[in-house]
Amino acid sequence: MAKANKVQETAQTQEKVLTKYDKKVQRRKEEEKKQKRNKKIAKIIGCAVAVCAVIGIGAAVWNNYNKVHTEYISVGDEKISQIDFDFYYAMSKQDMLNQTLYGAMTYQSYFESYMGYDSSVSDKKQKYTQSDNTWYDYFANATVDTIKEYKALNQAADEKNFTYDADAAYQEFTDQVAKSAEEAGQKVSAYYKEQYGSHATEANLKNSIHTYLRAQAYKEQLDTELNVTADEISEYYKEHKDSYDTVDYRVFEIASENGNDEKAMAAAKEKADKMAGSVTDESTFIALCKENATTDQKDTYNEDAASLKTKVAKSSVEQPLADWMFDESRTAGNVTVVEDTENSKYYVAYFVQRSYDNSNDETIAQIVESNKYNELIEGYTSSMKVKNKNNRIKMYTEQ
Repeated sequence: MAKANKVQETAQTQEKVLTKYDKKVQRRKEEEKKQKRNKKIAKIIGCAVAVCAVIGIGAAVWNNYNKVHTEYISVGDEKISQIDFDFYYAMSKQDMLNQTLYGAMTYQSYFESYMGYDSSVSDKKQKYTQSDNTWYDYFANATVDTIKEYKALNQAADEKNFTYDADAAYQEFTDQVAKSAEEAGQKVSAYYKEQYGSHATEANLKNSIHTYLRAQAYKEQLDTELNVTADEISEYYKEHKDSYDTVDYRVFEIASENGNDEKAMAAAKEKADKMAGSVTDESTFIALCKENATTDQKDTYNEDAASLKTKVAKSSVEQPLADWMFDESRTAGNVTVVEDTENSKYYVAYFVQRSYDNSNDETIAQIVESNKYNELIEGYTSSMKVKNKNNRIKMYTEQ
């Protein structure tokens, strides 16, 4: 007990001895320890942020490298990266939109006017007509075909030892990009990304641009090499005469007085047969039209030319008469009666002549040349298999 009391007295004595100065020193030491601890924590956090920043930069670099070098799809034995695919997507799409569909209408104006396409909206965010496919799916499938075509052109060019001024063509391409960027008020680097994909640069597209330009140059040479002869035009015409010939003929309509009623149709046929049997030449046909015209038809058939039709293509001839008019055995002066059940009437027709307009030679030459070109290309593309890695493209048909 004495020992315990002595310890207690000693503690009390020490407590009494601790001055205000001692306490001030103690607080200062505690503050210094706190500051050191905070600096250490701040240093740790700073290091962590720096590591995250490095990881972020590294991820961005890797993402770009991945898009440049990693297979997006493959065509034949060639791997196509996403950046290269995006480049061909842009070129293929623009080529298609600029093509003339008919008259002054381009595919772009047709897509926008009749199919709801909006060039200001991302292709991936627009449905292609009423299907589940998007416009990206549509243009991506066309892009695959373009890649196959240009790969075929380069293979054919290799076999022919084709050469051209690649440096000049490349310079012209990049100069045009620079000019277009300037006109758009953009930096060239930004223009590449806007036109050819978010990761596109001149440097990482250089090989694809060269490949594209070489294929284009060889395609232009083929326009000369695949020239069409007069014999080829003649041969094609003979096989497709009905598509290019036109006919001149006269026709008179005799309608049933009571729709498809059997007796009314029989009476109309009897009248038509009687008229046809009385025709001996073109002038008698004209006279019989006036004679058989109903009250409603009188004013029309007063004119000799009322029954005459000239330069009519097969697709424009009254459907029940078309095959008869374009029969190879048809000769001038032939007469027929043909029933039109759908419209409850009969046609009395007189064949005048069949003819061909030589201006169609140019159209036929273009078709023959296109067929020769397609045959050449298909000789290469028919064996090209497309590997759609991870189904990145919604393919319409098996490639």
